Amino acid sequence: MGNSDKECFAKSGPKHLFEVDWGKEEHRRCAIACLVKGTSILESDRAEGRQGTPDARAPPWWSSFRLRLRKTLLCDCSCRCVLRQRLGANQPFIYGAIFEHVPPESPSSTAPSPAASPPLPRFIVAFRGTKRSLPAAIHDFRDDLSVILSKQDTCERFRRAREEVAELLESNGGSGGGGVWLAGHSLGASVALHVGRHMMVHGELNLPTFLFNPPRVSLAAAWLPEYWCLVKSMAKGAAARTLMRPHDKRMEALFRRLGAWVPELFVHKDDVICRGYIDYFEGREKMKAKCPVILQPLAQSGMKHSFWDMVRNTGGQSADDDNEEQRVQQHLLPSARLWKNSTEIGGLCHAHKLKHWWKPDEELDLSHKRYKYEA
Repeated sequence: MGNSDKECFAKSGPKHLFEVDWGKEEHRRCAIACLVKGTSILESDRAEGRQGTPDARAPPWWSSFRLRLRKTLLCDCSCRCVLRQRLGANQPFIYGAIFEHVPPESPSSTAPSPAASPPLPRFIVAFRGTKRSLPAAIHDFRDDLSVILSKQDTCERFRRAREEVAELLESNGGSGGGGVWLAGHSLGASVALHVGRHMMVHGELNLPTFLFNPPRVSLAAAWLPEYWCLVKSMAKGAAARTLMRPHDKRMEALFRRLGAWVPELFVHKDDVICRGYIDYFEGREKMKAKCPVILQPLAQSGMKHSFWDMVRNTGGQSADDDNEEQRVQQHLLPSARLWKNSTEIGGLCHAHKLKHWWKPDEELDLSHKRYKYEA
């Protein structure tokens, strides 16, 4: 299938979704995945000169679900090196978009079910994933590296995303944030996760968040015996409770602030890029089942920490430091609902693709579980 076919909603979009019931899990998943895809195509339209023309390929990916594009989110790079100028990467690029729900003229099946949770969105802020084509790839690979190093707070894309969402909330009353949803795929999922954490920690705004294939590479857990993972967790817990008590207290406070926020994580079991989320949450359950009772508090404490963060936080910052969430790896979440796709799709690269998430339930081997941290 050519790139034009992959970006064509009529050929590549969902064939089963004619009206969206936002109260149904399947409908929400499929529609929001399409919005994220549309955001990625928006950047392709911009780069190839199709944006705002009849040849634009992005609009059907949101207009089909009674949504309209409210704003494109642009970012540019302050670095003006010769390489970026030669490759055209010194121009603003689209990293996300804000979509607004268009109410139907008369009641229809687009209205949510009475027991819908979360409620009908007014705005959905979507962030695209990494693009491999120039010039966007230059910016995206640089920010991918920042995610690996937990340096998101230094990236212009992440800073602007926080500001855009804060401005959107403020302009619409900031009423708890329930009317604003966040979504993203791959690098975009890291952006959405970063913004959602920030809003919950700093404003107690619980934004429904949908993360498709959020990156968290983990190879060791699949190869090492289970007892080694248990030993590693207890070692972190012992170090945190003895040598790094201020950091341990900050992490405990951070987990309490984040506890009520339950992002939706959509992960394929064969996707090594985001396998770490499966290992992290399922590892917490294994601790409860296999760890001796007397050692469980130590092992559970270790699940709040990573060795990387512990090394970086040896400076002794104050316990009430509001920026703690910017210095910890984002997979350290107290709560989440993990959707695990176990469908056999052939190939590690295919497991990371967004297109699987707008397929109907009957085509997926999908399971889910809600995880909640117990202090």
